[in-house]
Amino acid sequence: MCESNGLPEPSYTITHNGTMLSTGKMYTIPKVKWSDAGTYKCIAENKLGRDSAFAYLTFHGWTRLEKYLQTAKAMLTGTPGIDSRFKPENTKITITQEGVLGSPVTITCNSEGHPEPNYTITHNGITLSAGKMYTIPKVKWSDAGTYRCIAGNKLGSDSAFAYLTFHDADPPTVISLTSTPEIVVFGESVVITCEAIAVPLPSYTIIHNDTEIVSTHKTYIITVLEYSHAGSYKCIATSILGNSSKAFSLSVGGKAALEKCNGSGTEWYMVVGILEYWCLGLSLEFFFPTLSFVLVVNLEVNLRTSAKP
Repeated sequence: MCESNGLPEPSYTITHNGTMLSTGKMYTIPKVKWSDAGTYKCIAENKLGRDSAFAYLTFHGWTRLEKYLQTAKAMLTGTPGIDSRFKPENTKITITQEGVLGSPVTITCNSEGHPEPNYTITHNGITLSAGKMYTIPKVKWSDAGTYRCIAGNKLGSDSAFAYLTFHDADPPTVISLTSTPEIVVFGESVVITCEAIAVPLPSYTIIHNDTEIVSTHKTYIITVLEYSHAGSYKCIATSILGNSSKAFSLSVGGKAALEKCNGSGTEWYMVVGILEYWCLGLSLEFFFPTLSFVLVVNLEVNLRTSAKP
């Protein structure tokens, strides 16, 4: 059915793929068949001018391959075939790896049509590509928005939309760098742990004394603590949005014990320290028969009293 507004009342012509079907405003096909597919045009005209509109008749299940086969058969047999041309349809646009900042993103456009459609990909109304594929090597915030695929041939056009969004993202922030236990002792084990908040998740690097990378994970485990493990430790958390760091100093301390040394005549004592072992005795029996003086170099001086049996 063809309708138009005009005064005087317009006359109508209906065509199918360029062939006139009717000079009225209505045309009926009693039993539609494959050959009826195609482009229908309504022309409305009066003495002041003319106007026109198009419509397309397609069939479900009528694939591009079937149309090509019908046309090929007609060409080989010399019998009239159907018009296999049709405007683009079933247009789709896809975006890969959506929402990951800094990663590559590919926008792909596909459509069915004959002749083969040409493609245009736009971003927020701005043309990006005259092909069916467009790749962003490292996606950034400004790449978010609406992407449109436009497929067109001489019979018409079709389009589809897709939207690129990002998940909530935060640059890294190192919130803590600690050792477990907090007080470390020579010869024991210790775990250094770095904690950071970031979206996407960051990578970690732990550096000792600003020179040696001791771990590329969020933890560093020392099974047997030595003096050389003392010093500064820095954790660096890194993501595509930046990096953050935090440092702390590890001091190797420990327990000290006072033990009796084997000796004759004088009572000797040994102070076991985390840094040195000392066993020094100085007898003062000629002044104080019941006293022994123990000198602990670099630590302390103790005067101890012991009763001789």
